[in-house]
Amino acid sequence: MTKYSTELKIEVVSKYLNHVNSLLGLEKEYDIPNYQIFRWVKLAQEQGI
Repeated sequence: MTKYSTELKIEVVSKYLNHVNSLLGLEKEYDIPNYQIFRWVKLAQEQGI
């Protein structure tokens, strides 16, 4: 089982890519380390999401 749901990952990545919030802002909002969010964003960009 993963710590973060797919839905949450999509929500966070979408907010970042749509410039709704910064990496640090998302870290504070969701209590997720910024390096983890960065990994999700990088993976999403590599996969063309």
